[in-house]
Amino acid sequence: HRPIYLLIKLVEVLLQGRAPWGFTLRGGTEHREPLIITKVEDGSVAAAVRLQAGDEIVSVNSVPLSGSRQEAICLVKSSHKTLTLVSFSIRSAICSKPRVLNEQKLFYQIQFGQMEQKATSNHADEDK
Repeated sequence: HRPIYLLIKLVEVLLQGRAPWGFTLRGGTEHREPLIITKVEDGSVAAAVRLQAGDEIVSVNSVPLSGSRQEAICLVKSSHKTLTLVSFSIRSAICSKPRVLNEQKLFYQIQFGQMEQKATSNHADEDK
């Protein structure tokens, strides 16, 4: 079996155009949940910058979020031509060894139902 790695990275995206941006948010401190993108409309501005369902929004237009969904919605709605989002993006991949594209990315290996943090560096060998 090849191990499964979760790639957790902090992503900043710039959406240009105008509302609607094409994504839906759920959660927030009101619901005791993180602010998560639940849906990205096909062909939308959000889809064009590769936002995906499951991404956690932590900042809107350089304003760190306190976790309130209402706060996030107000900041998004006040954006007319550009919207800058910072999110945690989590992806999984099956490979024999993790490779790091930049130092802000963290890999976790799931084995036997446990998560083990994998130390990686920019010099890690790539899969062949």
